[in-house]
Amino acid sequence: MSKPPSQTPPSRPRKGRVFLISLLLSLAAGLLLGCGLYMARRYMTKGSAADSFMLADQGYTGNSFQKQLSVIQQDPAITETSTQVQSSVVTIIVNVVEDGVSGQGLGSGIVFQEDANQFLILTNAHVVAGATEIYLYLPEANDIISLRLVGSDETSDIAVLSLSKGVLSSDMLQRFTVAQLGDSDQLRTGQTVIAVGSPQDIAYQNSVTVGVISYPKRELTLSNGVTNPYIQTDVAVNPGNSGGALFDETGAVIGIISNKIALTDVEGIAFAIPINHAQEVIDSLLSEGFVEHLSLGGIEDSIFLSSSMASLYHVPSGLVISSIRSGSSAEQAGLQNGDIITAIDDVQLTSMEDVNSILLSHQEGDTVTVTVIRGRNTDQPITATLTLEPVDTETQSGGFWEGSADS
Repeated sequence: MSKPPSQTPPSRPRKGRVFLISLLLSLAAGLLLGCGLYMARRYMTKGSAADSFMLADQGYTGNSFQKQLSVIQQDPAITETSTQVQSSVVTIIVNVVEDGVSGQGLGSGIVFQEDANQFLILTNAHVVAGATEIYLYLPEANDIISLRLVGSDETSDIAVLSLSKGVLSSDMLQRFTVAQLGDSDQLRTGQTVIAVGSPQDIAYQNSVTVGVISYPKRELTLSNGVTNPYIQTDVAVNPGNSGGALFDETGAVIGIISNKIALTDVEGIAFAIPINHAQEVIDSLLSEGFVEHLSLGGIEDSIFLSSSMASLYHVPSGLVISSIRSGSSAEQAGLQNGDIITAIDDVQLTSMEDVNSILLSHQEGDTVTVTVIRGRNTDQPITATLTLEPVDTETQSGGFWEGSADS
């Protein structure tokens, strides 16, 4: 199969998105692992026998929370929804070359859009990273069909693939259903969610696991230095689940499974990309084939201080500047390390996602007005005009597997 065309941004792209390195909520390198299965990558998941008990009547071992969760899993709505969404979830196989060694990778995807000629499939960027060929696995025919890479963005970990309808039989055309996209901004802690994907092997394609939302919008910094919003959930995910969908009880896609904490003494901490956040990236990939990442006036490093953390220091919530590039518009405007940006163009900042969304709506060279608090002088805000600049992504580390603690 031919190699998917690479996406090379033009010299002056039109889309933007911030890449501001955050230190808050960062974890030690290697704790967060992408769930795509690549070659011989593995991690330890075996727990301590002393912490488990037997439930002979239920036919499984687990902890007390799993016993409680079994009540949720008996909900007939889950059975109905799990059946309904099966035709929207697909298994993705990639040919990869790593350190000169050829191998195959496994991931999942979700059919989210179609037109007269193609189905569009949403997955993780790390699932298709370094792929020489990308295929869709058809369990009914025990066959594979070539997929085309439309666009991929490592920063957000989102990729879009295309499946040509011309290579499908009339029966196979009926096999695929476009998923309904939900609203991840409306999620609540404790809400039941369903994950569907292909963990570990094609033999387990379209496996269903059920859990709850542990936290609807958790901002995390991964080992590649990128801060993004995630849905934290206790739903079981494993390598190969990456790119699969996280559904609500109605069958609407609310997130894309991306990574988990994989340690022997950690259980039930997985993360999905909120679908609303993914949609912003998808729009750029479909229109441009890439996402251009912008810095806010040359601010290279920053920390977003949440309202709860800000109250501990008796300062306002916002983006705390920790590094400014020499000669940038931020430096020329007189901004300093430690300054807190509380608003951009009069839009009050409540999270890093607010910053990302604002910058994604702008182009390189645009200017924005920021409101800045210095020290605790909330009664004397500073106003500055900053120019949006492209981020040099070549200098950034990348890959969910980089520095990971593989076993």
